Amino acid sequence: IETLYFKTKIGTSLSIGLTNNFSFVGKRWKTIDGVEFEPNIPSLEIFTAPNKKSVNGRLVSAKPLYYKGSFIKDYYIDFKDGEAFPSERIKNIINIDDSLKYVGEIALCLNVNNKTFQSTLLDENTGSHLALGNAYINGITEIDKINKSMYHIDLVFSTNDLFCSAKTKDNKDIVLIKDGKLVYEI
Repeated sequence: IETLYFKTKIGTSLSIGLTNNFSFVGKRWKTIDGVEFEPNIPSLEIFTAPNKKSVNGRLVSAKPLYYKGSFIKDYYIDFKDGEAFPSERIKNIINIDDSLKYVGEIALCLNVNNKTFQSTLLDENTGSHLALGNAYINGITEIDKINKSMYHIDLVFSTNDLFCSAKTKDNKDIVLIKDGKLVYEI
């Protein structure tokens, strides 16, 4: 896969380029007794670090961002060659640090719940999202193409009508998500 494309009826239309040796991963953890578990249930999130300079289009929030005790609703961010140009509602957060102007994570999740849990940590597991700030490397060798930051802010854009397709290096289009449901096994 070379590029992911996302679209929703509320206005997200986003193209996200990936690095050459990216891989989707899910978080598996071990208890102190060595028992493995998947903490991102029910969504079974898989994620990767995109090429930070290859994000273009508009992200429109589907769920509020809970940041330092405040609820930020109805925001959008336009991206041009990776750089974020946020709406007024979220501008102060992104301006904290220049690294927050670039994407560090793109996550595919089943759209499992329309509820808002009033916690971004919980809401991010109910639908696809991206994070501004720090990337999880996960074996990516093109370190100069991924974002590094002290911050990591998840932004949920997934809706029940989310469409996601992937363009492969040999120019094929593959539909991954349609109407918020996974249609292709990765």
